[in-house]
Amino acid sequence: MSRSVALPRGLAARHRANGRIGRALPGLVATSGLRLQQTETLTAATTGLTGHAERRLTDTRTALLRSAASGTTAVTAAEITDWYAAAQAAARGRRFFFSETAVVAVGQRT
Repeated sequence: MSRSVALPRGLAARHRANGRIGRALPGLVATSGLRLQQTETLTAATTGLTGHAERRLTDTRTALLRSAASGTTAVTAAEITDWYAAAQAAARGRRFFFSETAVVAVGQRT
């Protein structure tokens, strides 16, 4: 029995999130001509597939299925469906964990 829900092959390789974007935001704001006012980090975490976690996974599944239907992603609709079903099974088995961190940068025109 798997202890984690892996992303479909191809998705992990082609659609990696930038885990260092928070470090880059002050520089990006500065080069945009704005003056950095503040940054804030917001983290959401849950062990249930409800609320925000459910919406995020459902939205991800919907977007991936559209991409698969149009041939613009390396994953198949079957892989996406299996991934989502595995996440649901993990939640039912109390083996689910979801975490998402957002870094917000507020800038002001100079």
